[in-house]
Amino acid sequence: MAAFVVAMEQSRGDLSQRRVAYQYLSQRSRQALLDRSRRASQVSGGVEFQPWEMLAPGRWRSRLQVAGGSYTARVDGDRAVVTVRGREGGAADVPLVREQGRWAIALELPPAEARGP
Repeated sequence: MAAFVVAMEQSRGDLSQRRVAYQYLSQRSRQALLDRSRRASQVSGGVEFQPWEMLAPGRWRSRLQVAGGSYTARVDGDRAVVTVRGREGGAADVPLVREQGRWAIALELPPAEARGP
């Protein structure tokens, strides 16, 4: 999870880090981003977008100073919630799912809306 945060923070200066961050996401989250990239590609006038390009670095901002913070986890089978406590206060809950023996971040993405002509 910390690697995802680092990749997203680095993506502001290095857009290739979005692809790194994408690898830490759950299948469901990746599918949602794939759906969004397909929709964006359809209306772009010939530009093909990749799913990880839907992770917009300008819209990402970590609310916590994660380095040096603490983590606690509540695990229920193949689902977990990790509570991250920042080193300067504050906390955030991060939902995870176990897929193929590894934990993946389950981003909460609203459904992409279909837009008519």
